[in-house]
Amino acid sequence: MLSLGGIKPDEFPALSDTRFLLGFGPFFIRPAIGPDPDTLRIAVALLSGRTINALQQNATRALELYRSQVLDVEKSPDGIPKQFLLGQNFPNPFNPATTFPFGLGHSSFVTLKVFDLLGREVTTLLNEEKQAGTHSVQFDASHLASGVYYYRMQAGDFADVKKFVVLK
Repeated sequence: MLSLGGIKPDEFPALSDTRFLLGFGPFFIRPAIGPDPDTLRIAVALLSGRTINALQQNATRALELYRSQVLDVEKSPDGIPKQFLLGQNFPNPFNPATTFPFGLGHSSFVTLKVFDLLGREVTTLLNEEKQAGTHSVQFDASHLASGVYYYRMQAGDFADVKKFVVLK
């Protein structure tokens, strides 16, 4: 937002001071996988908003602008991912809506389900054949209570689970 002029130093002097960025963390970085395990790409977005809704709108705009970095899957020359991947939802935590990104290395029958902390299925977001490529599913959690939930994607032999937080 600073580089795009979203924060103007003369209007919001406290928000334009980025010195605090030097000390935030800690970070837990998974080992890189794929053909070049010595390369790891990291993207960080600094967002602001006077309300949680404004912050979520800015996060959604940042995600749309940098979607290729959020779901960075090695792709073949035709642009199709070479592997299956379930990305982390964004924004997270959220209220009331979020996006679940995923990539398919080849066409497959895909199920994407949400579960509560006790492992009970809350809803099925996707249960259909999808073509190879990068996809995303929108989820409106306005009917859910605040808390920690999980989402699970199954596509052929591939399965992955990730955690998300609903804040009301």
